[in-house]
Amino acid sequence: DLRVLLPPTWLHPFPPPRPRAVAGSAGGLGGPSPLSEPETQALSRYTSALRPEFIVTYHSKGSIVNSNDVSSSIGLGRKYASMVGYQYVSDADTISVLGETVTGNYEDWLKARGVPVILIELPSDGGNFFSSNRSAMWMIVNN
Repeated sequence: DLRVLLPPTWLHPFPPPRPRAVAGSAGGLGGPSPLSEPETQALSRYTSALRPEFIVTYHSKGSIVNSNDVSSSIGLGRKYASMVGYQYVSDADTISVLGETVTGNYEDWLKARGVPVILIELPSDGGNFFSSNRSAMWMIVNN
């Protein structure tokens, strides 16, 4: 999983695999060290070069909006969740709501750099959710 190899929250040995681990992962997700994989190195370099003011990531499944609790991510995360009818979860409440710990993830890496992020967990890994998220996406762009 590209998103779980970033410092500062990467742990080794990696926590037990999630119930639905990525196909092809040998016993879990992650690599031997932070930024050990070329894809993660590329993501790190690309993001650092862009110097983004705000990032939105999309995943599945859960019908939640999770902020990394940096500056505007809380307010915009709450507003996005309200607009699409998903549950809002702050970074501080992530483990209790999701029931798992993910280390070395992109959102925490960005948090350590002061970049606000909201993570959108779509309702399922199948289907088209663009139309139901479009207005909320534009709200983010316009803020």
